[in-house]
This record gives sequence, structure tokens and C-alpha cells, in this order.
Amino acid sequence: MLSQLAIGSVLVVLTVLVHGVSLDIIIRAFRAIRMETLSQWKSLSFSSIVLAIFSAHVIEIWIWAVFYFFIAHSDPKRPLIPI
Repeated sequence: MLSQLAIGSVLVVLTVLVHGVSLDIIIRAFRAIRMETLSQWKSLSFSSIVLAIFSAHVIEIWIWAVFYFFIAHSDPKRPLIPI
């Protein structure tokens, strides 16, 4: 049971790290752009922010998907995570 908690914790930490780093990159990128430029292109700016956050979520989903893929394709006689 402790191994399950440990692996789950690692996955949650990876998810939080990806989310935090991606938000930091997005914030830094938009702070580098002048506010006058953003006000002229509000809809494009908003759309690019939404797309960047969506991309971060896709990366997080793939982390979990890879984990579940390896769990599903592991040998049933020798599970990756002992119960």
C-alpha cells in the first residue's frame, strides 16, 4: 500500500510541477509583451493564453496516460505496484 501512495504522490507532484512551470512561462512571456500590444489584440492574446494552458493540461494528461499504459501492460504475475 505504501508503494501505491508513493507512486501516486510522484504523479501528483509531476502534475503540479508541469502546471506551475507552464504557468510561470506563460506569465513571463506575457509580461515581456507591452500592454499596449495586448490591448490592441485582446482576443488573440486571450486565445493564446487559453491554448498555452490547454497544452499544459495535455502534457499532464499524457503523464498519467503513460503511467496507466505501463500498468495495463505489465505482467499480471509480477505487477509493477505490489498490493
